[in-house]
Amino acid sequence: MIGPYARFSLIYFLYLSGAAMVSTYWPYRMEALGMSRSMIGALFAGTTCVAVASQLALAWLSPRVQRPERWLAAFMAGTALFACAMPWVNGALWMAALFTLLIIPRSNTLPLADAITVDALGSEVYDRVRLWGTIGYGVSAGVLGLLTHRVSHAEAGWWATVAFAALMVVMTLTSAPHLLHRGALREAAPSHLSGRAPPDLKSLTRQPALAGLLAMGAFHWAGIMIFNIYTPLHLKELGHGNAIPGAVVAVAICAEVLGLFAARHLFRRAAAARWMPLIFILTAARWTATALATSIPALIAAQALHLISFGVWLAANMRLLGLFAPDDQRSGVQSLFFAVSFGLGGALGSALGGQVMEHHGGAATFLAAAALDLLALLTWALGFRGRLPQENATNN
Repeated sequence: MIGPYARFSLIYFLYLSGAAMVSTYWPYRMEALGMSRSMIGALFAGTTCVAVASQLALAWLSPRVQRPERWLAAFMAGTALFACAMPWVNGALWMAALFTLLIIPRSNTLPLADAITVDALGSEVYDRVRLWGTIGYGVSAGVLGLLTHRVSHAEAGWWATVAFAALMVVMTLTSAPHLLHRGALREAAPSHLSGRAPPDLKSLTRQPALAGLLAMGAFHWAGIMIFNIYTPLHLKELGHGNAIPGAVVAVAICAEVLGLFAARHLFRRAAAARWMPLIFILTAARWTATALATSIPALIAAQALHLISFGVWLAANMRLLGLFAPDDQRSGVQSLFFAVSFGLGGALGSALGGQVMEHHGGAATFLAAAALDLLALLTWALGFRGRLPQENATNN
């Protein structure tokens, strides 16, 4: 019988394999349907705002949700339904409309999966489960790049919509039945149940330390969103084919796996919060190198810093969020984190990246990403660390 660890690992593997299709290759499809680069940025930004609204609604509802597994199964099914229509869309307006509908169930899938994973397995196991999603992201981006390196960018974008639909259907069919049967999610009842009432949205938003953590995350993720969306267009601008974006993503993902794997050992030596300044400094250096690199090997090599840009950063945030809500009550704070850091940050990166790419080109776009991480560093310098609840460096 497949255990909870394998079930959750499969969810992350399939979901983030699909995310790689959206970020790495769908911009090609959007261009083929007649969207300019600024329009692509506006679409990603607009749909991210829709995601923020739905995630905030989920955060507000979370104290009242008795069976979050059923909600997750419903969001998976909705994502698969809209995904199956995506390959048959013709025209920029229809693409924008369907993408907006898709974002509602899709944007709530990952925060709920995070909360349920932490509840079922504990935060100390989360890194090892999440890295399977990272592996899926890298493998799928690399494989599609290799399979489509002889076809046009437009054809590669269309095949990415087909691959995304297939991945979401498989995820729903293999995971939803087990989510509806709660007992299949855990081998035994968790020992970390707090017995406290879950924090509501109002109490969470009144905590200055959490606000600082979310603001830093928004600036940092905005830069990563520029990488996710505009790397293929930047490489196309430089005259490279479909295989190069896959290689860039594959290197970044390999580094991310190492970061997630190493995070537990890193945080034994220093509290997770102490890593934030180094994360922002090295990520700014990464985007600067991406902007100024004169050769593909140098540009690809810079993505090794994804180890700390995302792998260590995500693991640190998962530990820090535990200071504001216990493991069994994470859905509210997790949805708030996704809404502000990933949501508002994603909207900022999408819109800013699209405007800069349209008028100033790819190099300027990645320099803008570097500036965003310097803003995250400034947020840290303004006193975030002193507001945190006490964190034990040896925990987790």
